[in-house]
Amino acid sequence: MTEIPVRGPFDLARSARFLEGFAPARHPGAPGGVLRLACWVEGSDTAVGVAVTQDGAGVVMLRTDAEPPPGLAGQVARILGLDVDGADSARVTAADRVLAPLAAARPGFRPVGFWSP
Repeated sequence: MTEIPVRGPFDLARSARFLEGFAPARHPGAPGGVLRLACWVEGSDTAVGVAVTQDGAGVVMLRTDAEPPPGLAGQVARILGLDVDGADSARVTAADRVLAPLAAARPGFRPVGFWSP
């Protein structure tokens, strides 16, 4: 299992709902709060399936069937917006009259990216 550091608020379930509802790739979510992704690992010729979970303390974990390829954790962190330090996000959004209500309605949500070929 590989851990991804989380700096600032993050809610995996909220991000997963966004990804799962994005057309045209819309699909029902996996049971048990697990986000399942499959991709090519950047800089390699390896494809991998990964299960992403978040524990009660907010730690994000990746599980793969085999040894995770180098770079996978960084790639998944970019997809989930965890490659950015979000420790000051509450202070920044609270000071913006447009962002403040949006952030309050979606606690822990970060912009989600997508893998592309």
